[in-house]
Amino acid sequence: NQNGRLNLLEMLIPGGPSADTNPPASTPPAEPWTVSVNNFTVTNASVVFEDLTLQTPFKTELNPINLKVQALTTKTNSEGTYTFELATESSETISAKGALSVNPPRSSGEVAVNGILLPKYMPYAQKSFRGKIAGGKVDVQVPYSVALDTDNLQASISNMVVELVDLAVQAPESDETVVTIPNFKIEQI
Repeated sequence: NQNGRLNLLEMLIPGGPSADTNPPASTPPAEPWTVSVNNFTVTNASVVFEDLTLQTPFKTELNPINLKVQALTTKTNSEGTYTFELATESSETISAKGALSVNPPRSSGEVAVNGILLPKYMPYAQKSFRGKIAGGKVDVQVPYSVALDTDNLQASISNMVVELVDLAVQAPESDETVVTIPNFKIEQI
């Protein structure tokens, strides 16, 4: 205002019933506000995740967590970019990169999950899996596209790759290995 103070409430359109709800014909519609983020970065964040609800408690540390978003805006049909990376204390990694739009909501890119140690996540399978996962690593690469319009969610993946290496499953009551899979790979899913 003229006193040099910013009052956000004065910037809003007054509410309540009005006798004239249509603006005069000579007034063009107001441009919508836009919000833009030129560069947003999170570097070397960390999270310790612990699940004590399981028969065998589970704990992992995600460190470092890095996120970078560039040129993201609410302008119609504008795209920004993003990159995301995290690692665990076990050298497992998750990364993603791609394009991102707010208006309309959509994203496309690739997510990669590498070096996931299956025995580490055995506490989550204990209730439904009688054996023991003694070894195994999983890598997954997923190119994706997702878009939301007023009526539909459209999502697709193409050329996904899943690779399982050095799987070893032991019998429930012994250390006898009953299943081994040295390498199993599925491509072009």
